[in-house]
Amino acid sequence: MTETLDKVLGYIGDSDYAAELKKKVSESIERCTSWTDLFHSLVHETFKDDGLVIFNSHLESVRELEVPMMQQIFKKHKEIDDAFKSGQNEFLKSVNKAPVIQTDTNVHLFVNATTVRSLLTEAKDGSGYILGDKNLSHDEVLKQIEESPAEFSNNVVTRPLMQEMLFNTAVFLGGGAEVSYWGELHKVFGAMNVEMPIVMKRMEFMHVDDRISKLLKRYELMLDNSISEQIEEQKKTLIKTHTNDEVINEIERVKSTLEDAFKPLYEHADEYFKSGIIDGNKKRHMNELDYLKKRYSVDVKRSLRQELNNLDELSEKLMPNGALQERLYHPWQFAVSNWDYSPLSYTEKLTVIKS
Repeated sequence: MTETLDKVLGYIGDSDYAAELKKKVSESIERCTSWTDLFHSLVHETFKDDGLVIFNSHLESVRELEVPMMQQIFKKHKEIDDAFKSGQNEFLKSVNKAPVIQTDTNVHLFVNATTVRSLLTEAKDGSGYILGDKNLSHDEVLKQIEESPAEFSNNVVTRPLMQEMLFNTAVFLGGGAEVSYWGELHKVFGAMNVEMPIVMKRMEFMHVDDRISKLLKRYELMLDNSISEQIEEQKKTLIKTHTNDEVINEIERVKSTLEDAFKPLYEHADEYFKSGIIDGNKKRHMNELDYLKKRYSVDVKRSLRQELNNLDELSEKLMPNGALQERLYHPWQFAVSNWDYSPLSYTEKLTVIKS
C-alpha cells in the first residue's frame, strides 16, 4: 500500500499539500489491518466534520441483529424471486435499457461469507437446497441462519432490501447505474412489505480551471452533458472547412478513370499475360491513390494540430473516456482550494466548480 501511495504521489507531483496527505494516509495504512478498516479511516478523515455515519454491515453483532430479517427473506425467497423477475422486466421495458442486475439464482443469499462464499440455490424439483456439494432442508437453512449468522450475506437482489430493513431511509442517492439497479428491484420491496425509499440520482460535478474556461469561450462551446458531442462536432467542422473537396473528388475521379483504363488489358489476357498480374498492378495504382488521399487528410490535420490538440485537451480534462472526471481522475489531482463540502441545493444539472 505504501508503494502504491508513492506511485500515486509520483504522478501528481510534490507540494506541501501532497506531503500533508501522504502523512495522513501513511498513518492510516500503518494503523489499519484490513481493507475495511482502511476505507473507514480514509473516509472518516475526509468527512469527520460533516456528520457522516459509517456503518460496517459485516460486523458479527450486526449479523446477529439481522437473524430474524435474514430468516424472513429466506422464507419468502420465492415471492422475492418472482417479484424481482417481473419487476425487472417491467422496468427495463419502460426505460429501454440493458439490465444492470444479471443473476440466475433463486434464493438470493450467500453462505460461507467468512471463507469462500457460495450462493444458496433451491433444487429445481423443490426437494431442498443446494450449497456446493451439500443438500440442506428448509429447516436446516433456518437453523444455520440462527446459529451462524456471520456465514450469511445478501446477494445483489436482497442487499438493498436488507439495507432498508436495518435503516429505513427517506431518500437514496446514487449514480446513474445505481438508480437503474434500484429501479429493477422496485417490486421486491412489496414482496416483503417494506417501504422503498425515494431513489434519486446524486449530483454530478465537474472542475473547470482558467485555461478550460478560456478554451470553452474560444470555441464557443456550452458546458453541459453534451460537451463530448460538441467537441467532436467542432473537430469535424474544423477539418471540413480546411479540406478542399475538389482535391478529394479529383482523386476519386482518377481512380474511376484508372478502373476504366485497365479494362482493355483484360481483353488481352492469355497464358503469358495473366489477369492476376493485371490485378496486382491495378491494385498498386489504386493503393497509391488511396495513400495520396490519406496523406492529404493527414497534412490538413497537421496544419490544424494546435486547434485539434486544444479540443482534445478539453475532451480529456472535462470528460475523460467520455465519462465524468470522478470516474478516472484522483481527487488529489485537483487543487486543495476546491475541497469545499459546503451544503448545496439539490439539482439534476451538472454542477461546475471553477478555479
